[in-house]
Order: sequence, then structure tokens, then C-alpha cells
Amino acid sequence: MIRLLKPGCRSMILLVDEENKDALLNKFSQYVYPLRNNKTFSFGFLVVPKNLNWFRKLLEHTLPTDGKPTPEPDVSQSMYKRLKLINHHHTIGTVLTLCGWKLYFSIYHPKHVELSRRNFIDTDEDLSSDDEASYRSDEFASMGEKKKLHRSSSQRGINVDNVLDGFPNWLDRLLEGSIRRYYIPEWPDNLK
Repeated sequence: MIRLLKPGCRSMILLVDEENKDALLNKFSQYVYPLRNNKTFSFGFLVVPKNLNWFRKLLEHTLPTDGKPTPEPDVSQSMYKRLKLINHHHTIGTVLTLCGWKLYFSIYHPKHVELSRRNFIDTDEDLSSDDEASYRSDEFASMGEKKKLHRSSSQRGINVDNVLDGFPNWLDRLLEGSIRRYYIPEWPDNLK
């Protein structure tokens, strides 16, 4: 689904595990159904526990190399360490859009969707009415609020029923060309 693609064609791959495969594929197929007649897309899934090394290698290609100047050299090393410890349960529901000919991919991840105010206000932590009013008046959440939201979502874990909720918006942005593309030197070979 990668190397044999014609120029200009892309593969959309959903990362699943055996336990949640049927439910996720059903929801994924509902979202990509309008694209079924589009000849430039192919669709598939990848079982993560078997192919975690392939996914890890793909993500490693996006990290800065030692030859490039980085503001903090320790940052890239810590990213490599975090990739080595990646938990396959946190990758469930991730969608990769791969362009085999031009060697790039785009990624949808459930934890990296746009932050919504409603999700922040619905957290277990109490907000005073002053905090809530000022929060609603701001256009974007501050870094502290984002960290608080990230901590609360990490503690809850990923709910498999909701991992693809932000996917339709991401798909619209992909089709209009506003999603970031990650260019890589080559496709990893260790796919099982």
C-alpha cells in the first residue's frame, strides 16, 4: 500500500489492535465512505502490536538528526528515548496518510486534536465562576490550561469509542491541504 502506489495517490491507514479492530474499522469506514470513488486514495489498517517497530521507525525519521543544529541537543535524544518506550495502546486510532511516491506522510492522533473549551470545563477539577468566565472570554487556552487538560486526559486514558471523533475535521483539513506533511528519506522495511 506504500511502495506500489501510483504518483499522486495516497494510502490512509488506521492503526488498530486485535481487540478493537472491528469497532474502529466500522467507524473509520463511515468517515471515509464519501471518498470511496476517489481513485487517489486507498484505505487499510495496520495491527499495531505486530508492527510497532515499523511505526516507531517511521516516527524516528521525523526527528532532527545529529547533523542539524537544534536549539537543545538533549531534546532530540529525549524524543528518541520516548519513542523507544512507546505504548501501543496509545497509538490505537491513529490514522496515517502515506504518499509513497513523494515520501511523506500526515498523521492524525486522537490526543493531538484541537483543544476544546467544553472538554476543559468538563474536567473533574473545580473552576470558580470567575475562572470559567475568563476562560470562555479567551480565544485559546493558556499553556497551563493545556497542560491541565493533557494531564486529565492522560489519567483517563484513551477511550476507544471516541478516538476517531476528531477525524472528520482532520480529514477535511487534509483534503484542503492544510495538514502538516512529514517528509522522510525512505519508508521503513520492517512491516509485518
